[in-house]
Amino acid sequence: MQERIQKPTFLTQNSNQNRGLITADEASNIQNAFQSCQNIQFTRLGFGPRKGYSLVGAHDNAGTTGIKSLFSYLLSDNSEVLVCSHTTWLEWLNEKGGTDGEWHTLVASLTSGKRFGFAPFNTTTLASAVNRLFFCNGVENYSEWNGANTYLTADILLGATTINVADTTYFSTTGSILINGTTITYTGKTSTSFTGCGGALAASENDGATQLPDTTTYAALPKMNLLMTAQTRVWGVGGNGVVQSNRLYYSQAGTSAAAPDPTDFTAAANLADPGFKDFPEGGPAINALSVMDKQILIWKDDVINTYTFDFGQATKFDLPDTLMQGVDVGCGALGAVTMAVSRQFFVSKTGGLKMLSREEGSELLRPLQLTERILPTIKDFDFDNAAIHYDQKNNLILVTCASAKDLENDTVICYDIRRDIITLFKGIQASCFATYKKNSYFGSTLEAKVFKLFDGYTDVGSNINASAQTEKYTFGDVGVPKGLDVFFVDGWIKSGRDLNIRFDFDDGTQSYKQITLNGDTSKDYIYDVSPNVFGENEFGAYPFGGDPEEFTGMYKFRVAIKFENVLAYNAAVSYWSSGVGEQWFIGNAGFAPVEGHQLPKNCISI
Repeated sequence: MQERIQKPTFLTQNSNQNRGLITADEASNIQNAFQSCQNIQFTRLGFGPRKGYSLVGAHDNAGTTGIKSLFSYLLSDNSEVLVCSHTTWLEWLNEKGGTDGEWHTLVASLTSGKRFGFAPFNTTTLASAVNRLFFCNGVENYSEWNGANTYLTADILLGATTINVADTTYFSTTGSILINGTTITYTGKTSTSFTGCGGALAASENDGATQLPDTTTYAALPKMNLLMTAQTRVWGVGGNGVVQSNRLYYSQAGTSAAAPDPTDFTAAANLADPGFKDFPEGGPAINALSVMDKQILIWKDDVINTYTFDFGQATKFDLPDTLMQGVDVGCGALGAVTMAVSRQFFVSKTGGLKMLSREEGSELLRPLQLTERILPTIKDFDFDNAAIHYDQKNNLILVTCASAKDLENDTVICYDIRRDIITLFKGIQASCFATYKKNSYFGSTLEAKVFKLFDGYTDVGSNINASAQTEKYTFGDVGVPKGLDVFFVDGWIKSGRDLNIRFDFDDGTQSYKQITLNGDTSKDYIYDVSPNVFGENEFGAYPFGGDPEEFTGMYKFRVAIKFENVLAYNAAVSYWSSGVGEQWFIGNAGFAPVEGHQLPKNCISI
């Protein structure tokens, strides 16, 4: 046997070039990717456990179903109010109430478990700003709310005629407010109080107050549950109690002499007039609406239609067309389309996440299947109740789905747009998403609870099981055993937290080796450095290496791990943690293999 010759350098890989999860190829062919992973997220530091989620608000109403709808309404002054629906209630979030905020009744006695659509329609004149949010669930009346909300600045007693609040700017001059589910009338207001009140019950300081929505005026209008605001119109699907249908309605668009009217759906012939259009092809019902260029996109299971008007005509001349049609080419779940960085992302019935992309140098569009690389993993997933979301802060597309038929949504497919990688988030049972104050929120599929995503490193205090297994390294030669003497790894770890690393050799047929690294500054491999070493605001709102939370309590580690008597054809590395609040990131890692110059035991001479 010849003497082994040590290669001069480690064969290291930088985690920032990792290609994410790839299961459509054999593990030795995926080239710096993961053959399995869960709850792993990529940041500027490298890859590590995803952030967790925290509970948002306590509900006044004890719901028996999960959250069906979640929407953030942006008012004319750029303030926001978050609304959700569950069981028979539509609620709004009062952030001043309780420890984590309180959800108060907006509309009660609804048909149970229906999904709402929302269409904001704010208008502004030189004198005032008018806030108008329209909503409907396909069964109840098309309704309007001005979004006005505030909180009590002092306790009130039963029968109080004056109610002191923080602000009354967007409330009507006279009308009705809701406090703790009770309707209270008022005949006047000051900047910080309602006067001439009738029907008040006792309430406490910081309890929420909101304008009573109008749920009766528009009873004769189509009852839609897919709503969208575009081209100065409200567009909607449904009508006459049909929760999903093939019919698209649109409201009056306005002219130079008349403002747009989101409550006028009476069909007429002029270009600005309301109307409707049926789209019978490509599936039993319209699943989603979106806008691309000047066209309205109408999404069904097996077709993507376009709809626009020819404004060169004297009267209304509409132009329906088919953008593309074929099995599973369209959107397969209600509302599961989102726009991000000028591209349309959507969920198909069986193919998972897709993107509508233009051919290079052409106006031709094609649906690019982003989850093709993990098809063996998601082939049995159920996307019937999928929801899609664009997380603006992290530049991620999130798709919630079920890991098997007859299950509630229990998995989130995470697509990192900038890095073009996919990972899976487990333990997030999301039914719907919303962006509120630049952060992502989701509603639970199982109970009437709303959570803030990417908040801390626990799931409401519970541990996050994070793990990733690398490709199967053959070091360029599958037929020669290599001496795997040393493994190098560096990254960041939080004080007192554990990072487990396991090495599997020869497809797991050899005994594995395992080590646990701890963020203890007494360890030789820990370098005690200050958080935010690149400056918290050096290049803008976030530090160069990550956000402040990512660096808080983090230490740099760098370690070489020496093996004894390991000779293998291939090796794979697994990283994982399962404790509460674990924080670590892998930056660089790799082997320094020794060339094997001895014949393997199973060699046959002929």
